[in-house]
Amino acid sequence: MSDDAKEPCYCAAHGCPLLGVFGHGKGEWWCFLHFEKDASKRQAITTEINRRQWLADAIADLRRAYGGDEWAKTCHAVQHEFAMQQRNDLKANGERAWQWIRRLENELSSMVTETMRQSQERFAA
Repeated sequence: MSDDAKEPCYCAAHGCPLLGVFGHGKGEWWCFLHFEKDASKRQAITTEINRRQWLADAIADLRRAYGGDEWAKTCHAVQHEFAMQQRNDLKANGERAWQWIRRLENELSSMVTETMRQSQERFAA
C-alpha cells in the first residue's frame, strides 16, 4: 500500500465487517445496515451480517476495489465465491458496477431483515 493510500473505514458497529459509508460528522462511519439503527439492535444486525460473511466480504471487497486497478480481479474472485455458494443469481448481469454493488447490498439487507423479523415473531409468540 502506498503512503498516500488510505485504510478502508469500517463500520463503527462492533464486529461489523462492512465498510462505513454513512457518517454523522462525529468521526464515526456506519455501513448501510447499521446507519441510524437503534443501538439496541446493532449487535443483532452484526450477528446476522456475520452469518452471511461470504456476501458481506464480497460487498466490502467490491466497494474497496471500485474504480481501481484491482476491480477485474476482485470481480472474478467474487463471482467465483458466488458459484461456490450456489448463488449464481448474485453474479454481475451486465449492470453498471455501482448497480451490482447496490443489488448485493439489497440482498444482504433483505436476508438480515427477514431473519430479524422471524426472530421477533418467535420471541413474541
